[in-house]
Amino acid sequence: MKTNENQETDEVLMARFCKGDKDAFRVLYERYQRKIINLLYEFTKEKQQSEDLSQEVFIRMMSLTDRYKAELGKFSAWLNTIARGVGLNYKKKIKTRNKHLNVQARVYWEQIAFGRVWSQDRMSRYGEACDLLDRAILLMTPNQGRIFFMRHRLDMNNEEISAALNISNSAVRNRLRRARKRAAEYLKGVREEFD
Repeated sequence: MKTNENQETDEVLMARFCKGDKDAFRVLYERYQRKIINLLYEFTKEKQQSEDLSQEVFIRMMSLTDRYKAELGKFSAWLNTIARGVGLNYKKKIKTRNKHLNVQARVYWEQIAFGRVWSQDRMSRYGEACDLLDRAILLMTPNQGRIFFMRHRLDMNNEEISAALNISNSAVRNRLRRARKRAAEYLKGVREEFD
């Protein structure tokens, strides 16, 4: 190890690494590992998962050395972009898994509670409808979206929503009516029955 490695800029170290210098990679890894873990924690909220994903960031960094151009910006910005991509992919994967679990939970509940058996096609259509409702909720005000979600995704009745949000039943009805109107505008033309 050279004594001045720790004083070298990231860009110089990256240039050395691109030429096959493994010591340069080690210095970059030691310099940025903690920062990358902390950045990934914003996406995962789990220390162990952030540490695991940081390994993926550095593996991607090694495979993308041909795309690094020092003249286009700082090394740290380039590495953070890779880390954010890994973090966003993780969140997308978790969201997809949770959506799948939500559909499975609904299917399981209906099988246990009502003795209903869902076909693969029906499960797929239910998942698509949930996606459409989630997109419609984004067009609503936060209050409308919250009530719409509680009513149609959590299957809460108006009294339960009123108690949970500490608002009157009439406020629940009015916000739900406006939310349904916005959802109908978004979903016009899309009509599928699931029961």
